Amino acid sequence: SIPELLNAAVPVTDPVILEMQGILADAEAAADTSEAFADQLTTFDLIGSVAIFAPDTKITTKGYLTSGDGGHGAWVQNGVTAQTPSQTPAQLVGGLLNDGNGNQWELVSVVVDVRMLGAVQGFVTNSTLAFKAASACINTRGGGKLVCVGDYAAHDQTIDNDPGTQYYTNVGYPLDFRGVSGLVVEFQGGTIKTADGLHYGAFDPVTGAVHNAPAGGFTNALYAASLASTLYLEDCNNVTVINPVFDGNIAAQTIGGYWGDTGIQLDHSGIRMHASKNVTIVSPQASYYGLDGLYATAFTDDFEMGITVLDGDFQFNGRQGFSWTGGNGVTCINTRFMNTGNNGAVSSLPRAGMDIEDNGLGVIGRGAKDGSFIGCTFANNEGAELLILIKADRISFKDCVFAGAGRTVWNASTV
Repeated sequence: SIPELLNAAVPVTDPVILEMQGILADAEAAADTSEAFADQLTTFDLIGSVAIFAPDTKITTKGYLTSGDGGHGAWVQNGVTAQTPSQTPAQLVGGLLNDGNGNQWELVSVVVDVRMLGAVQGFVTNSTLAFKAASACINTRGGGKLVCVGDYAAHDQTIDNDPGTQYYTNVGYPLDFRGVSGLVVEFQGGTIKTADGLHYGAFDPVTGAVHNAPAGGFTNALYAASLASTLYLEDCNNVTVINPVFDGNIAAQTIGGYWGDTGIQLDHSGIRMHASKNVTIVSPQASYYGLDGLYATAFTDDFEMGITVLDGDFQFNGRQGFSWTGGNGVTCINTRFMNTGNNGAVSSLPRAGMDIEDNGLGVIGRGAKDGSFIGCTFANNEGAELLILIKADRISFKDCVFAGAGRTVWNASTV
């Protein structure tokens, strides 16, 4: 050590040298104590800690709330200071936290586990904000890998009785990816389930009571209570989603009055993709949603999406198994679009297995092209098994099953 080197080089008689040795020895002891202390921290401990760490200090925590809970991660003090003390990643909406001194730390683990940002396994704790923080962390990096291990409850709403706002407002998509390239989202067992007791449909903006509008269409946004989609992709490229199991849990929600032209035309879908390309989804399950299991669109007629769904299961959703409302290039293999409108809680037209339709986003002439469906099943849907309402070119079906009591294929396109 430095005190030992000084002792060997100079006789220990000078009071100044003795004092210097003492100071250095105390500093080394403090550093050893600090390192040992840091080595035992959970992330939650770090958020509350007022210990002093130098910029660029790296700490690998032992867990998020408790040691061994799976939320361990590598954090680096990034040199940003004078922040609000003790802020969690969910509060900062990203891979950041502030310790008890207001110094900021950044998550630097290569693979982001939602537990690192505070997600709690099981269906008791709502982990929506932790999920949003985890996906925001990936967005900041421009891509990367996110993993979800086990069961989680997600989706949430805020309540506001101000007459100028919605009474029930969803807090956004739990998994929300925008503008990233090279994204892997892997689900390692378990289910992401919409939390119990939320609201879906039309509700009075002042009292929160169910609002039953007269027939003929109702689209007053102040009365709308939507639940958002579980996984959202916008302007993303080269995406792989592995083994997502999503339960919309619509029967456990409070259902309001109709909203839209018919039924409840408000977002609550499993997977929703806007203007994203080269997306592969492996073994997805998205069932019991108020709206759709799967939704894909683009905003120009010639946008090449390149979406592939392998061994998917989209059943018991309120409006559609799959809504394809624009863009080119969809391949589905061994995928089931079944039992739409049969979840016992919400049934909204057209209630199809798959609907190829412009959903009123105002793009004139938009169509869908280059679809390939191999070994897929369209069955037992309350509406058509396959519904086509916009121009659709080069859509093929091989070894598929169409079975239902109603109209099997309804092509109402005029193009």
